[in-house]
Amino acid sequence: MRELRRRDLLLVALTFAAGSVDAVALLRLDVFTAVMTGNIVLLGLAIGQGAFVNALRSVVALVAYGAGVVVGARIVGAVAIETHWSPKVTRALAVEWVLQAAFLIGWLFSNARPDGTTAGS
Repeated sequence: MRELRRRDLLLVALTFAAGSVDAVALLRLDVFTAVMTGNIVLLGLAIGQGAFVNALRSVVALVAYGAGVVVGARIVGAVAIETHWSPKVTRALAVEWVLQAAFLIGWLFSNARPDGTTAGS
C-alpha cells in the first residue's frame, strides 16, 4: 500500500511539473507542450495569416511531441495492466525529469527571456 501512495505522489508531482512547463511555454514561446490539438489550431491560424514563423513553432512542437511518444513507448514497452509500477516506467520518468531539468536550466540561463532564435518574432 505504501508503494501505491508513493507512486501517486510521484504522479501528482509530474502532473504539476508538466502543467507548469506547458503554461510557461504557451506564455513565452507561443506553443503548447502537452495540448497537441491546440498546436494544430495555432498551425492552421498561422498558415491562414501567412505567419510562417509561428507555423514553424507549431510544427516543431508537433514533431517533438511525436518523437517523445515514440521514445517513451520504446522505453516502457508493454507493461501488464495488473502491474502497479514497472521499473521501465521509472526509467521513462527519469528521462522526463532530466529533460525538464534541462529546460529549467536553459530557462534560467536565458533569464526567462528566450531570444528570437528560440521563440521566433
